[in-house]
Amino acid sequence: MPRVRQMKGVDPLGLSGAQVAFLALILGGLLGLAGLTSLFIIVWFSHQRFGVDRSAKHGISVKNTSRMGGVAIALFLATVWLSTLLFPSLVDSVNAGVAWNPSYLLLAGLLACIGFLDDLGMPLAPVVRLVASAFILAVGFVFVPDWMPNQLGALVGGALPGYDIGLVAVSVFVCVGFINAGNMSDGANGLFSGICLAFFLCAWKLTGEYFYFSLSLGLLSFFLINVLTGRIIMGDFGAYGLSALIALVGFDLFDQGLVALGFLATLLSYPCLEILHIFSVRIAKGQSPFRADNQHSHNMLNGYFSSRIKSKTMANSLTGVTIAVLSVTPGALILLQESQRNELLCFTAFGAQCCLFGLIHIAANAFKQRPQRAVVG
Repeated sequence: MPRVRQMKGVDPLGLSGAQVAFLALILGGLLGLAGLTSLFIIVWFSHQRFGVDRSAKHGISVKNTSRMGGVAIALFLATVWLSTLLFPSLVDSVNAGVAWNPSYLLLAGLLACIGFLDDLGMPLAPVVRLVASAFILAVGFVFVPDWMPNQLGALVGGALPGYDIGLVAVSVFVCVGFINAGNMSDGANGLFSGICLAFFLCAWKLTGEYFYFSLSLGLLSFFLINVLTGRIIMGDFGAYGLSALIALVGFDLFDQGLVALGFLATLLSYPCLEILHIFSVRIAKGQSPFRADNQHSHNMLNGYFSSRIKSKTMANSLTGVTIAVLSVTPGALILLQESQRNELLCFTAFGAQCCLFGLIHIAANAFKQRPQRAVVG
């Protein structure tokens, strides 16, 4: 389209008619009206001029894409909420309308707004983001202590001096850390959305709450569209909001005695290990740990796939799906065996994931340092 070419480097490509028709068959067949609704919302956002991620910004991206994936998922949830409010017969009365849980959606929404500024091209400095996130979380935890993992007191001794202050500090640290971890993982098609999808499906299985089911529907739609087309990504709004929500839901599941801490660690292993890896590498090089670069593990794997697959979108998607599947499979298997409260088993699985992660990077670094043979002839 001529109008798009005039704004080259700024406009998103948007989903084509053929892609929309193909996705409508898949999502309509899998999810029915919910799938078609989410598809319509995502297609609309994919064609907008605001919130565009330029192809040169990231090492994996090869085309201009919309950063409005997280906003599209939020709008889908709002649509489902209004539908259940206006037509309670769609679900049982307990799950309809304003009875939706969890109560900390407001907190996650405020944190998502910090990332939304970056999606709109008005980025905040990393330190400002960090301070703002920590402040919002601290205020929320002080006023609503139930949002924190209060059962930690049973492990470390809730009667210790300064325990309440320490719990707030630990809760803020974990949430801020995972928000940054989730944001770092949103760099390959299907990677972060796949991990989020697995987490909230597990939360739905454990609690039966309709909110987690609805969120899983939106994530599944986004995951398929993101993997198959690469025309829309989660964006910082989605990365910040979903990461915060995962941390808060994890606290809640732990407090209810539904999961062990080790289960959360193994289910969310890649974001946690990747942020520890990249921070340690940057600090060792004398760089700011918050400095943006393309030295992540998924960039390394994408380089391998890109050298063997002609389609850059397929290489990107294969990278994200591969890491997501390998990351969440141990946790999913543990849940299917109903062993998610077994700390020893869960931390053993997480330890194995840590070892595998470390071995892969040791092998990759050894390969990079290996002298190249000269070509004769």
